Amino acid sequence: MLGLVLWWWNELWYAVPLMRANKRANKRLPPGHMGLPFIGDMLAFLFYFKLLRRPDEYINAKRRKYGDNIGVFRSHLFGSACIIACAPSVNKFVFQSEDKFRLEWPTVTLMGTTSLVAVHGKEHATLRRFVLNAINSPNSLRRITLLLQPLILSSLQSWATKLKIKAHIETKKMTLENIGRLFGSKEGGAELESIDKLFDIMVKGVRAYPLNIPGFAYHINLQEENMALKSVKTGDFITYEQLSGLKYTNKVVEETIRMANVAAFIHRKVIKEAEYKGYHFPKGWNVILWIRYLHTNPENFEDPLCFNPDRWNEAAKAGTYQVFGGGPRICAGNMLARLQLAILLHHLSTGYKWELVNPEAGVKYLPHPIPEDGVEIMFSKL
Repeated sequence: MLGLVLWWWNELWYAVPLMRANKRANKRLPPGHMGLPFIGDMLAFLFYFKLLRRPDEYINAKRRKYGDNIGVFRSHLFGSACIIACAPSVNKFVFQSEDKFRLEWPTVTLMGTTSLVAVHGKEHATLRRFVLNAINSPNSLRRITLLLQPLILSSLQSWATKLKIKAHIETKKMTLENIGRLFGSKEGGAELESIDKLFDIMVKGVRAYPLNIPGFAYHINLQEENMALKSVKTGDFITYEQLSGLKYTNKVVEETIRMANVAAFIHRKVIKEAEYKGYHFPKGWNVILWIRYLHTNPENFEDPLCFNPDRWNEAAKAGTYQVFGGGPRICAGNMLARLQLAILLHHLSTGYKWELVNPEAGVKYLPHPIPEDGVEIMFSKL
C-alpha cells in the first residue's frame, strides 16, 4: 500500500488537480508519470545516463510507453515538475515564445542578472547586437581568425613536445586562454589558471573536441584539402576567406559539433500558461528541451551515431539541428565556435599526427559528455 502511495504521490500532488481544471477548460497535460516524492523520475534518469550510459534510451523508453504524440511528456526532474520536449516543432515553439518561457536559476544566478542570458526585450536585443557585432560578424571573424592562431599554433607545438597528452584538458585550456585573450585581453598565467579551475567546477566536463578523426577514412579527405591550401597560402596563418573555402573541413566541423554537443538539454521556466497542439504547459513548471535527442534520432539523421561528414552534403531536416539553441536566444557565438574548431583542424591536419591511446574508452554523460580517459593521445609533428 505504501509503495502505491509513493508511486502515485507526485501524480496526485501535481497532475490530478491540473487534470480536473483542464477538463473543464478542455485542456490536457502531456502523457507521462511524475515519479516518486521529492526525487521524481531521477532514478530512471540516472539509470540511463550513469549506469547504462545510453542516455538516448531515456527518451526512447518514454516514446515506447506513452507513444510519440507531438514529442512532449510530463515528468519530475531536478526537483521540479516539468515537461520534456524532444521534437523540432515543439522546441521551436518554446524557443520563440519568450513571453511564456524564460531562463531562470541556475543559469541566471551563475552568469549574472545583467548578462546576455538574463536580460529580456529591448535590453536583450541591444546587448545581443553589440555581442554579435563583436564576435559574429564577417569583419570581426576576419580579425578573430588572425588573433586566435598564435595561441593555437603554440599550443600544438607544446603538445608535440609532451608526446602524450589528454586532449580534453589541453583543448579546454587552449579554448579558455583564447576566450580570455579575446574578451578580457588576458594572457595565460596564474589568473587564467584560477579562472580555469572555477570554470571547470561550474561546468564540469565542458567541451572536448573528439580527436580520433584519423581512425576514419574521412581523415584522408580532411588532410588532402588542408595540405592543398597549405601549399599555396602565404605564411603560417590561414585567413577567414580561406577557411570558408574549405568545404570538407567545414563538414567535419558540423559533424563534430552535432555529435559532441555538450548540452544534452536546455531548461526554460513557464512564466505564463501556454498551450501547444492541445497540450497544456502549466505556469511554474519547467520545460526541458531535449536537444541531444534531435541529433541522435534516426528519424532525423541516418545512422546518427556514425561520424559521417558527408551527411552535410545536404542541409539537415528543418528544425532537427539545434546544437546552438534557437529563437532570439540562439547562441551568439555559434560562428566563433565553428571558426576555432576549423582553425584547429587545419593546423592539426597539416602539421601533426596523433593516435588514441585508449580507442575503446567509455564516455561519462554526467554532468556533461566526457571520455573516461580525457581523450589520451600520442601526439607528434608530421
